[in-house]
Order: sequence, then structure tokens, then C-alpha cells
Amino acid sequence: MSNEQLVSYLDGELLQSERAEVEQLIASDPAVRLRLELFNRGDRRFKEVFRPLLSQAPIEKLQASLASARAKTRSQGALERPNRYLIMGIAAAFMLIIILGGVIAGYFIGAKTSPTGMSTSERADPALKPRGWREALADYHALLSPETFSAALRDVDAQTRALELAGRTLGLRLTVERISAAALEFQRTEILQLKTMPVVQLDYLTKTGIPLSFSIVKSGEASRPPALEKHRGLNIVHWVMGGYGFMLVSRIPEAQLRVIAKGMQRRFF
Repeated sequence: MSNEQLVSYLDGELLQSERAEVEQLIASDPAVRLRLELFNRGDRRFKEVFRPLLSQAPIEKLQASLASARAKTRSQGALERPNRYLIMGIAAAFMLIIILGGVIAGYFIGAKTSPTGMSTSERADPALKPRGWREALADYHALLSPETFSAALRDVDAQTRALELAGRTLGLRLTVERISAAALEFQRTEILQLKTMPVVQLDYLTKTGIPLSFSIVKSGEASRPPALEKHRGLNIVHWVMGGYGFMLVSRIPEAQLRVIAKGMQRRFF
């Protein structure tokens, strides 16, 4: 399902048969649902939504993609869509690429509000709103599946180097031994960016093949014990300790996630 088709669906431009096909995919495919929600979340004012993203995307690539889309449309003898839909489709493609790098999460955080109080550092940067960064990472986690890690590095030396790089990003010692858990199989290390806030995300699979992500950020908040929350069917346990914020997110049961959280707390402080 292409991004342009999803945009056309939101704009009511599809035939009835095409709409039925899209709706069937929305009902059956969580990834398609999430993409549709991301497009719809900004009230589809795409010029404003994509402005910060396009400033980070190579202009040459956007222009080349636009020219290619126009040429393909003409060669097929089809009526050319208004330029804004070509631009929206291309911008949407870059949007999803940036999601996987963690940048788009930061943009949407800036648009969120939180019913809880904010510390001084959180007021200075909207990306640090108490619940926003966790929701953004949970949305990213929702895209993961066991197949995501089919090409994950299994070499301990390679994993060690990746963890050392991630640890330097946060000023925190990360080793294979420190991040290992008996109930989990470690898959990979990711370094993401939520606006000005670097995030280290460690991805795992449970013994039953369910993805689990453990994220770490620097935090100016006072230490607080683990708390549980839910987001779009995902369970989240989060806490602050020693100047860092920690978060576990997965579809596994709450009780199991709490046990894993206690183990991670002991390993880090």
C-alpha cells in the first residue's frame, strides 16, 4: 500500500472498490494503520507538517523523486495528479524513512500536550514532555516484528562495539553483560534522536518471539520508582534513576514486564 494511496484515501479520492481494499488492509495490518494515523494526526495540513522534515531531507533527492514520479505518470498515459499530491506522496515517503531513524518521533512530541507537570528542562524543550517521548518510542516499537531482526548482528564483538558507541552517546557504560536478561534474547542497539534528546534503544525478543524494547535517555528529573502505563495496546514500564530515564515497552503481560524492569534496575544502579 503506497503512501499516495493512503493520502488519497484520506482525501476521499478513491473509487469505492479501492476504498474497500484500503479499509481491509487497515483492519488487518497494524503497520498500515499506524501510517494512516501518522498522516491523519496533523489534520493533513501537509505543508506545515512536512516543513521541518523537508528541511532535513536532501533537496536533490526530493527533486529527483518528483521528476521520476511525473515521468512515470506521463509514460503510463494517465492523467497527472495535481502537483500537491505528488509532493505529499514523496514527502510522506521521506517521513517514514525518518521515522525509522527516530527523527519524526521528535516532531510529533512537540505537538503533544501532557496533563502532568513539567520540570524546567521539559518546559525548555517540548521533546522532553513527560509522556510524549514515551508515546513516540512506543509508536516506533509498534512497527517491530520478529522479522525485523532477521539480519541482526549475532557476533558478540560487533554487539560490543555498537553498545560502546551507544554508551558514549549517553555517557553511560553499556556492555553485553550489563544489558542481558535471562528471559530475553538481545537483538540490536539503536541510537535515535528525539529533537535535541539522544535515545539509546536496545531491542530484544522474548522466548515466545515477542519484541521488547528498552530505551534510555538523559533526564533532569528527580529519581522515581517504576510506573506502568499503556499506549495503543502496548504495556510500558518507566522510571528515572541516576540522571537517566528508562523505559520498557512490549505486548507481554504487565506482571512479566515489571519483573524484567526490576532486573534492569539492579543491573544499572
